[in-house]
Amino acid sequence: MEKINWLFLFLFAFTIAACDDGAELGPIVPEPDTVHPVVSITSPAANDTLLVY
Repeated sequence: MEKINWLFLFLFAFTIAACDDGAELGPIVPEPDTVHPVVSITSPAANDTLLVY
C-alpha cells in the first residue's frame, strides 16, 4: 500500500514538473471558409437522390 502512495506522489510531481506555463499560445481564431468545395459525381447508384443547398 505504501508503494502505491509513493507512485501517486511521483506521478503527481512529474505532471507538475512537465507543465510549462510559458508555452501557452493565444486563442486560436478559425478563419472563415470562403471557398466552396468542388463535388463531382461520376457514377451515381440507382434510385439515389442528391440534395444541394
